Amino acid sequence: MRVVKRVLKKVGVLTLVGAMLLNSNFYLNNSKIASAADQNAAAGYTDNDLILWYNSMSGTNFSGNAYDNNESFYKALPLGNGRIGAMVYGNYPDERIDLNEATFWSSGPSNNNKAGAANSLKTAQDQLFAGNYKAGTATVLSMIGGGQARYQSVGNLKLAFGHSSVSNYSRQLDMNAGVVSSDYTYNGKNYHRETFVSYPDQVMVTRITCNSAGSVSFTASYECSLTGQYTLSTSGSDTLVMNGHADSDNGVSYAVWFSTRSKIINTNGSVSANNNQITVKNADSVVILTSVRTNFVDYKTCNGDEKGKATADITKASSKDYTTLYNNHVADYQNLFHRVDVDLGGDGSQNSKPMPQRIAEFGSNNDPKLAKVLFQYGRYLMISASRDSQPMNLQGIWNKFRNPAWGCKMTTNINYQMNYWPALTTNLAECFEPFVEKAKALQAPGNETARVHYNISNGWVLHHNTDLWNRTAPIDGEWGFWPTGGAWISNMLYDAYNFNQDIEYLKEIYPVIKGSADFLQTLMKPKTINGQEYQVICPSTSPELTPPSTSGGQGAWNSYGVTMDNGISRELFKDVIMASEILNVDESFRNNLQAKLSKIKPDTIGSWGQLQEWAYDWDSPNEKNRHISHLYNLFPGFEISKRNTPTIANAAIKSLNARGDDGTGWSEAWKLNCWARLEDGAHAYNLVKLLITPVNKGGRLYDNLWDAHPPFQIDGNFGFTSGVAEMLLQSHNNEIQLLPALPSQWSTGHANGLCARGNFTITQMNWSNGSLKNVVIKSNSGNVCNVRYGNKTISFPTKAGESYQLNGALQLMATNPTMVNVALNKTATASGSEIGEDASYAVDGSTTTKWCHVNGMSGEWLKVDLGDTYDISRWVVKHAGVAEAIKYNTRDFKLQKSMDGNVWTDVDVVCGNVQNITDRNVPTFSARYVRLYVNTATQDNSGGARIYEFELWSDVGEATPPGPISAFSKIEAEDYYEQSGTQTEANNDGNGQNIGYIENGDYLVFTDIDFGSGAVSFEASAASATNGGNIELRLDSLAGTLIGTCAVSGTGGWKNWTTVTCDVSDVTGKHDLYLKFTGGSGYLMNLDWFKFVPKPGHVGKLGDINADESIDAIDLMLIKKHLLGETIENVELADLDGSGTVDAIDFALMKQYLLGIITAFPGDSVK
Repeated sequence: MRVVKRVLKKVGVLTLVGAMLLNSNFYLNNSKIASAADQNAAAGYTDNDLILWYNSMSGTNFSGNAYDNNESFYKALPLGNGRIGAMVYGNYPDERIDLNEATFWSSGPSNNNKAGAANSLKTAQDQLFAGNYKAGTATVLSMIGGGQARYQSVGNLKLAFGHSSVSNYSRQLDMNAGVVSSDYTYNGKNYHRETFVSYPDQVMVTRITCNSAGSVSFTASYECSLTGQYTLSTSGSDTLVMNGHADSDNGVSYAVWFSTRSKIINTNGSVSANNNQITVKNADSVVILTSVRTNFVDYKTCNGDEKGKATADITKASSKDYTTLYNNHVADYQNLFHRVDVDLGGDGSQNSKPMPQRIAEFGSNNDPKLAKVLFQYGRYLMISASRDSQPMNLQGIWNKFRNPAWGCKMTTNINYQMNYWPALTTNLAECFEPFVEKAKALQAPGNETARVHYNISNGWVLHHNTDLWNRTAPIDGEWGFWPTGGAWISNMLYDAYNFNQDIEYLKEIYPVIKGSADFLQTLMKPKTINGQEYQVICPSTSPELTPPSTSGGQGAWNSYGVTMDNGISRELFKDVIMASEILNVDESFRNNLQAKLSKIKPDTIGSWGQLQEWAYDWDSPNEKNRHISHLYNLFPGFEISKRNTPTIANAAIKSLNARGDDGTGWSEAWKLNCWARLEDGAHAYNLVKLLITPVNKGGRLYDNLWDAHPPFQIDGNFGFTSGVAEMLLQSHNNEIQLLPALPSQWSTGHANGLCARGNFTITQMNWSNGSLKNVVIKSNSGNVCNVRYGNKTISFPTKAGESYQLNGALQLMATNPTMVNVALNKTATASGSEIGEDASYAVDGSTTTKWCHVNGMSGEWLKVDLGDTYDISRWVVKHAGVAEAIKYNTRDFKLQKSMDGNVWTDVDVVCGNVQNITDRNVPTFSARYVRLYVNTATQDNSGGARIYEFELWSDVGEATPPGPISAFSKIEAEDYYEQSGTQTEANNDGNGQNIGYIENGDYLVFTDIDFGSGAVSFEASAASATNGGNIELRLDSLAGTLIGTCAVSGTGGWKNWTTVTCDVSDVTGKHDLYLKFTGGSGYLMNLDWFKFVPKPGHVGKLGDINADESIDAIDLMLIKKHLLGETIENVELADLDGSGTVDAIDFALMKQYLLGIITAFPGDSVK
């Protein structure tokens, strides 16, 4: 299994901790005893923010009711090594440690298929296609299979100390080391207990010490809820033994046996066995080693030697002293945990409060350190629960109940997948391995279910739940008939390849994702919806939700063409197509998928502006269901974004707002990720606040930081960690986006070690006052790196193993080649064009013009002559949706190359596009001629090719430091270098952005502004729905020279733009410009753009039409606008031949100048 290649390095902690313990810092006789926290601090790794501290024990409310939010289980602290799970209560007089083993489940090897189910499939499909949804749903109910198994508790280790009245009590989970400990004073003596679960040594280790020699006495025993199914015994005088088996379930006899052993190792004192208990008396200290094993081998086999393995674990661990066991554990754990370091600000003043108090107060104090803790807690839980055993279930690996909520199954219509959302972004690829192995194991049983339930022999299927036995049939009811669970899992497998770029891994998972796609493409049927034929999945359901009974969906569970299914299958087909191309296999199958992919229904906007959940407009604006399945393409999918699909993004916003923020814990976490993807830091932070509220006050967090449905479901923890990561870093849509949804509450901080698709590691990222300061990106595979911060972008080639530092303006801090669009203003021709919309408009650098030819659905082409041979590594197409209706976006097309303009070779193929912008990296190819060939012109049957921009990106040499910005050019407000207090938002015309939410004292900073020989006035486009305010213009600092103050009055609306002006004192040369906003309370204004006016007598340079002191593509575009009849400023500077008129000759001269054919204009001599 190769999710990622890594070598475990036992870092300096091993040597440092060992040296500390072997020297004078560790005493047993009436002296100091070094706790895990002390040891960790000595090793130099302690971050005090990452300690969960409590001043009371978990308690003894052992109700056994999973739905009891006051159950002490929800106060205990979790430990694990991916296989053994432990819950440490820190109780007195009797300590309790719950024990789990990842493979201890009820039932046994079997399937839950329903024989003969496939015989009803066509009937159900016919009924649903005919619009008889209730009848179709009733037929589907007859196809539902049997139930699934339960994840069960092994039991618990009880340590009876008799310390009934204690003082100075505290307990903690130290995430720096993965250790739970408790401390208290009893009879004037200080007791310390600490526990960890070791992955290297496969045992739980507990140490009990006291500062007074001979004072450790207790009785150890086991307890178990599996009445009549276990036995207790002792081995020798020092080892507890418990053996037993799980429950039978769903008509299948139990198959899993467990064996657990706890060996007592005492220093001085005595140890004895009696009545299945071990008693320790008057020891100086004690170490307890606990092993748990089962006979589970794989989902078909349970004949392992659980007793022998448990004994061997203890024997092996007993040969090592505590120091070695501890060092092994810490080195292994920290190798994973310390890869990511995130700080969100705050002074740490809340750290001294117990965790329940911090949770309760978060809504009022916005404690950034607690948000940091909860982010890292998700990573801690993943390291503890997912290594090389089973993947995590609804509760990870922790469960004390014989009958846990929802059986602790793996619920695959959201929860199971959410468990692994943060694995790759937060640098825990190894923890993703059980997820991969499970998917591989699901293929065979999934194929059997495909045969029994669908009469489909190729591929495999998984519905909305599975368990240890890899059962894949639909369960529970009609809502369980949802055949895209396996496809969602497959999409996550391919996304891991996006991160690791490992071809061997891709070969490993390719059969899995191909099989899932093969099943779905076979199941798909043609269906005409609103006049357009699509390929739909039928029967299916939008998970756990019915349309309103008054709608066309009749309140029935089942239908076809569900939005979530469309998104999952479209993503899967693209994944498999891409994988088959990379691996150069299955060309025929790839072609079949491309044909099906082209006919999957795109996202649709409904009557009240919402994103439709079903194929038809059935949505209710009053629906508050916890699921937001129709937003799959927003998150965790990739298709919906503010830039690439703004119209659909707005519909997603409408749907999210209608569904509301409140929900179950995992639902709120899903919404957190969605708002982060929408780059709305303020709204995302609202979900952060909802998630960090006490469960008994309507919130979603237990005392031990577990997320509550309620009851406990661990997916919400991982969803939170993923959501915070998405607020700080995103890497879908072929670019790394920095700080996309940073809330004002986290205005200063850093995030080091996060991972991005393309196999990049963000080794450092720092921000201050809400603005990026610098970032260091390590390239692990040598791919082209495309980076975005706000509206700033940069693209540059990389070398594997090298790091690249950028400042807050996205400028490379070392001379390095950057990528440029070599198609800009090159010669373009096409298969045809409409009047005034010829091919040149597709390479003019503007999205206000386009190439258009309305001539059917296919066969159109756009060719660019680059004038020379270039090495191309990235290509971008801006479709009609950037300025027109999204139905005109190109659906299927391909990139072709040629050296002579006649013989063409395919480079890249895109099918089923639904986005406004296509942005793809490709293996570098050389060509002089490049062609965009259109296979299917539009989303519907409208036809006609419409391309606004066609870009081809190449590394053309060493980068030059960016020059100053002319004060006399129009400067977009959102292109600031630094800001405080403001937010970027979309313009009402859908073209570009502006700065909004401006309040008194907020400011924007623009660096290296060149005022040349002088400026006399300032102009800005502003709007205000209030009384407005003032813009102070200051040089070089927030308190620098005031050169002018521009008043902005109310305009009657936040998007009612007006141009405001003011005089400025004489200013020359280059300066940093600070726009400081002042006024009354509340929001003052919005700002779109600004510029300065040069002093009289300023002489413009011929060709520099926009007076920005450079002659470039913008000036070419301005000549084109003039020729089309638009008014432009400085038209006299466009008369390049000095003829007295601006005409096509001037346009041609500008092109020649930009291509380097000429170096001066004929008009220069006239002038």
